[in-house]
Amino acid sequence: MSSYAKTPPIKRLFKPQEISALEPLNDREGYLLIELDVANTSSSLEFFRLKVNKQRFLKEGQKIKRANKVKKLTFKKGKEGFYFTKLPKGLYQIKRVNAPSFNLPFRMSTEERRQWRFSIVEGKINYIGKLEIEKKRSSRHVEINFLNRFAMSKGKIEALLIENLINYSLELSVGVRDDFFENFNSGKGVIHEK
Repeated sequence: MSSYAKTPPIKRLFKPQEISALEPLNDREGYLLIELDVANTSSSLEFFRLKVNKQRFLKEGQKIKRANKVKKLTFKKGKEGFYFTKLPKGLYQIKRVNAPSFNLPFRMSTEERRQWRFSIVEGKINYIGKLEIEKKRSSRHVEINFLNRFAMSKGKIEALLIENLINYSLELSVGVRDDFFENFNSGKGVIHEK
């Protein structure tokens, strides 16, 4: 039997205005925040936690080792906007994106791709990126992107947090270093060479 058939789903994704329906964070948990633009019916992500020692990123040449079973986030057609769910802290790898449409199944393996990693920091809201799944497709191809849009979306996210009285700090939690954002956030902005 494949691991695909045994993959347990996450209970639910919550919109920011529904976050009060979530139980408070326990020790060693954080909120995952994902931005969605998903046109396909029943699209999903499968992911697992990596066995690492308090790392936010894997070191050069470091092998991927699973720490737990594969989990699944399922999205309904037409989902757009920001969504939350609770996860234990750690570094995660997205294993596969499923984007079926009618009788056209589509699965994209992402297990070896580092840009498909994210981390969850305890006691924080962890923005992991924007998942885009285009509606137009052929029988062999679907356009799927997982993008770091934190600098573009930060103001919108902060407004949602204030509007919904969400009292956790926001963290950029993509699985690769973001030097642009580090410079931008430190007040250095974009550095122009003379």
